[in-house]
Amino acid sequence: MYEGLSKFITICSLKWKFFRYLHERKQFGAPLASYQINQEKLARMLGNIQAMSLMGWRICKLYEAGKMTHGHASLAKVVMVLNIIHICIEITLLID
Repeated sequence: MYEGLSKFITICSLKWKFFRYLHERKQFGAPLASYQINQEKLARMLGNIQAMSLMGWRICKLYEAGKMTHGHASLAKVVMVLNIIHICIEITLLID
């Protein structure tokens, strides 16, 4: 569990570097982050990251209470991995 959380923290730190990049890089004289389509993508990514964080917190609370099942853990892993893959794809598309 701790290995997954450390990877998640690493992803979050990379997220802030990416957001700074979008504010610094200009296209047609304006930062990439100023375009509404990019703002929507950023908002969706932040929402997914926040959801994953809360899901991880909830799984930890269930584990501490002795109520976590393998189904809870498996579902959280699948949702988090799919969200991370989607976020990485979006970041790649925005950078290229």
